[in-house]
Amino acid sequence: MNQTTILPEPRVPFPQADVFLRVMDLLSVLVENDLTLEEITLNYEFDVRQSSYYANAALYLGLVDKLDENGAKYFRLNKRGKKIMKLPFKEKYLEIVKCILPHEVFNKSLHEYFSKAGNITKDDVSDIMKSSSIFSIDRNSSTLNRRAQTVVKWIEWILELTVS
Repeated sequence: MNQTTILPEPRVPFPQADVFLRVMDLLSVLVENDLTLEEITLNYEFDVRQSSYYANAALYLGLVDKLDENGAKYFRLNKRGKKIMKLPFKEKYLEIVKCILPHEVFNKSLHEYFSKAGNITKDDVSDIMKSSSIFSIDRNSSTLNRRAQTVVKWIEWILELTVS
């Protein structure tokens, strides 16, 4: 966390995908096949909106590309994603964390978690988001609160890795 350089935010939707293990599972499925949004929807029994959230979360992390070939739009694991997904379990998860923490909101939120001795709320994260560089979110909307929930859940996922 302390050695991470904050990168500019990607010009993709800020994640709204609370269950990070689903992001990991989607990445695992993409190792085998490229998937359209409809195929993701069928595979996970999501509605299309949820599928979009999880696919965009992988896109946000810089592990997949969204392609449009001959009118067909699909998601493909990119070179970085393929390299990470081939790693042994521990190294893979560490590399995934290294994909999360260069994002200002996640990095600052993890710092806040530790500065508050493990007590961070959606309101804390919302405040961090309001003062951070994020793409396509109205800082005064209810969307901000939903995205803050995702940040809290991803921070919890990272912290659970330390005990497993």
